[in-house]
Amino acid sequence: MTSKMDSSTLKTDRQRLEARLRALYNAWRVRSGPNMRKLFSDDERLVLWGTERWECIRGRAEADREFDRWIDTCPPWTSFEASYRQMDVRAGIAWVAEEVTGLWSRETESGATHLRITTVWEEEGGEWKIIHAHIDLPLD
Repeated sequence: MTSKMDSSTLKTDRQRLEARLRALYNAWRVRSGPNMRKLFSDDERLVLWGTERWECIRGRAEADREFDRWIDTCPPWTSFEASYRQMDVRAGIAWVAEEVTGLWSRETESGATHLRITTVWEEEGGEWKIIHAHIDLPLD
């Protein structure tokens, strides 16, 4: 395979991954647990860590049981914007490290939450699926 073909494939993989990232943030914005869950692997190696100590999901059974409850605790997001993103794609594995601002609004209050999000993706059946995610609040 020539380097030109490698570059073209990488771009295609990146574009597909970026589309999955958009789908992730769109589903999170409307707090759609089922639509978000579809973006995550069914593999038993799945590990998700959130901003709170109790936010830890390990494996498919926990994900199926706990995912919607976890998403329901999120604020009513209005938008997400990545201010920084690094990513790499190689041989069916990808990682993304982002700094994201999530805007939220409810009744008489609104605000911004700054997050650091790292995701590891695997190709499963031709689609990118998250196998690991770590969401954290940076220290001020």
